[in-house]
Amino acid sequence: MPQIVLPVWIDTYDFSTRVEYLGVGVWGSRTAAPRVEAGELSQALVKVIDSSESVAMAAKAKMLAVPFAKVQGREVACAKIVEIFGT
Repeated sequence: MPQIVLPVWIDTYDFSTRVEYLGVGVWGSRTAAPRVEAGELSQALVKVIDSSESVAMAAKAKMLAVPFAKVQGREVACAKIVEIFGT
């Protein structure tokens, strides 16, 4: 599903940029961040729920999710921790 990102801290601004770059969502508070303003957020909601772009965003999100659906994220994280620190 399309995402709305409302950044409030350093790395979350990067997430906002990435969802727009990847075409899977929108930055919901670009002019107000780290605050949120009703007018800007409502426009973002309409864009991801009821616009011609929302259909494309949902399709792109589903396509990008396919490679990650094979293994649960926590399993990958656990394997990486074990790899780094040993058993």
